[in-house]
Amino acid sequence: MKIHKNLRGRVVATIAVWLALAVNTLAASPPVAVKIRQITTDKARYSPGEAVRVDIEIATGAGLGAFDASVRLQLQDLGQTQMTTQSPVHLEGGKTVHTQVRLTPPAVDYRGYRLEVRVLAANQDVLDSSATAIDVSSSWARFPRYGYLAHYEADIPAEQWIAEMNRFHLNGVQFYDFQYKHHLPRPPLQLLNSAWPDIAMRTSSASTVRAFLDSAKKHNMKTMAYNASYAAYADAFHDGSGVELQWAAWADAQAPRSEATVKSLPLPGGWATPHLLYMNQNDPRWQNYINSRMGELFAALPFDGWHIDTFGERGAFAWDGKPIDYVAGFPAFVNAASAALKRPVVFNTVHGNGQIALSHSKVEFVYSELWPEDHATYASMLSAADEVHSASPEKSLVFAAYPHGKLSEQLQKKPDTHIPFNLPAVLLEDAVIFSAGASHIELGDGSRMLSNPYFPADTGIVVTQDLRERMRSYYDFLVAYENYLRDGAKSATFRVTLGNAAQTEKGEAGAVWTITREKNSYDLVHLINLTGLKRTDWRDDALDYPAPPVLHNLHVQVQLPSGVDRIGWVSPDMDEGAWHELMLPEASPAVGHTYDVVVPELHYWTVLVFHRTYQTN
Repeated sequence: MKIHKNLRGRVVATIAVWLALAVNTLAASPPVAVKIRQITTDKARYSPGEAVRVDIEIATGAGLGAFDASVRLQLQDLGQTQMTTQSPVHLEGGKTVHTQVRLTPPAVDYRGYRLEVRVLAANQDVLDSSATAIDVSSSWARFPRYGYLAHYEADIPAEQWIAEMNRFHLNGVQFYDFQYKHHLPRPPLQLLNSAWPDIAMRTSSASTVRAFLDSAKKHNMKTMAYNASYAAYADAFHDGSGVELQWAAWADAQAPRSEATVKSLPLPGGWATPHLLYMNQNDPRWQNYINSRMGELFAALPFDGWHIDTFGERGAFAWDGKPIDYVAGFPAFVNAASAALKRPVVFNTVHGNGQIALSHSKVEFVYSELWPEDHATYASMLSAADEVHSASPEKSLVFAAYPHGKLSEQLQKKPDTHIPFNLPAVLLEDAVIFSAGASHIELGDGSRMLSNPYFPADTGIVVTQDLRERMRSYYDFLVAYENYLRDGAKSATFRVTLGNAAQTEKGEAGAVWTITREKNSYDLVHLINLTGLKRTDWRDDALDYPAPPVLHNLHVQVQLPSGVDRIGWVSPDMDEGAWHELMLPEASPAVGHTYDVVVPELHYWTVLVFHRTYQTN
């Protein structure tokens, strides 16, 4: 463990940032509390040149009559205003007003913006301010923010669920276990317009599935149909589907080639099939078959693409006794599906196995499900991300990782027990994943969150209102600063030293983790507060991860290879992710390019941004 407790080296420029958290103050006139309760945008992603509709909910305290005000919207990039628009609004004491404002961001592709909204009195005093974010991207694959659905009963308010997910700017939705059978994903025609059973014998309502599809498309979310690459029901050889025994897989090269000896995955009692059969994913005959069946599904239900799942198996044996290397076959399977279906494809690399090879395939982005057996720590998440960034800088990355996985499995046996997510564990995990240049599939089913690889088991561990609000800030932050957190950002090697806190460069517990990254002319320092932890496993099954102690006036010394012309810091934990510009004094070139920054408060995660006077490749 590398701990730095004292500053070393000569200081070229000292920048002190003292606590000044209030960007705006409540105006004295009129003497009434005005509160922006919510800001939402009509879509999760916008094409360049597309107008954005912003819905603003404003509450006014009792005690004053009606008065005229206005709302001012500022589109910001690292604190610099890109555009401003202002619209009148009529407020009345004791009432809540909903107002809509339209604006069209600059027609620049693949840009994230912070959108700050201020309510102004007639004299232009600020009554309240709040913020959200906007992603202008022609494709979701550059900055994927993946959500999920896993319940499809007839009484589900589909539009309400999708609207809630839209508040987090989720631009893609995985429809988990909606399908009829794995080897026959499209429901039979007699059930297609009513309802059908899924693998767990739950009901998938056709009207609910279609309502989810319609609503997700309205919010510009990609809709991805879940299905596995090598799974078939136990009756696949006899149900008229056309699946043949020769396409199956066996655990033993010498085992008799019969239905009874096919490699299988046992399932709980009472499900639609007692087990799933493993098929030879690498056999072109199976590929042609399952691609054709997925094509039938897409013709019947207007999904955008296929989310391909795997179960973590590395291999088996084919009909002729030859070994099947599932992991090595992932890219060919993906490319065949992409060519046959001409639709977006996402593929799950369980444990991260095969993620580098998949990064060179036709997948929209790399999707890796991480497990504590081989990716136990926060540092292992960063390493897994860096593998992909190094292999294919143009590919984006999404992690699946369930912070309370073991607890969730226990709660599946206690369906009436509900326990809240542990907020510190969730925020620290997201801080690490987001700082690594990835995103996290975790939000979905309206206002729920994943705690289990079986997505429908998302009802036992619940999201508190406090966590929901904090997650809104984190996802606003992910979008507002996507061009600096993601988008080709890579590991860097410049030196960072903390002056008044324990430091780790390897993600160890009991210290502030300093992660250095660079992108073009920007150098970034991520400060992640692990000082309250005794271990750094991202799985918190005991729900005992404490909130980190807030560190005040943290001294950070950064030694860069070149001079800079801008320095600032941002945090999803403070001021709704607002940019804090630091004054840049003249530096003496004779003593190097070392900068001291005093960060007023470190809660969970803060990012320092330095704009260099030259750009790297």
